[in-house]
Amino acid sequence: MTKLQQKMIGIIALVSAVVIGVILTITSFAKLFYPSDVLKTLDFSTGLFELVFLCTLLLFHRFWQMWAFCSCLFAMWGGYSLYWAIKGLPCGCMGKLMPLPKEIALGLDTLFVAVSLFLVYNLSKKRGRLSKLILFVLISVLGGFYFAKLVQRMAGM
Repeated sequence: MTKLQQKMIGIIALVSAVVIGVILTITSFAKLFYPSDVLKTLDFSTGLFELVFLCTLLLFHRFWQMWAFCSCLFAMWGGYSLYWAIKGLPCGCMGKLMPLPKEIALGLDTLFVAVSLFLVYNLSKKRGRLSKLILFVLISVLGGFYFAKLVQRMAGM
């Protein structure tokens, strides 16, 4: 990879981290200050995690390991969103602040997984890591889907 290509990948990583950071700031604010009535503890915990995660992402956006974690995290959140989309219910990604259409939440999660995988591929020196990571991404989708099912049962919805 040439120096120009490396610089462009660095810029893409920074811009991606900033865009994800802005979106996570909004969703975190919504969950912390406008939590759902039924899932207050989950919303609060997730909101705090999102704040810590976005700070970490901004600090470590140049490392492929951060983007590998990011791809699995957004895959898990995508599985959670997918469950609620199948049920025809909002995922609660914005607390009570604004009911986010299910297609937008699922679309953003999918987009962020794709961007993360692209960055892992380009920041990592070993290309073979991507195939293993895709397996973890798929497992993460299933984990998020199953977690949403548990949340529905526990909340009595």
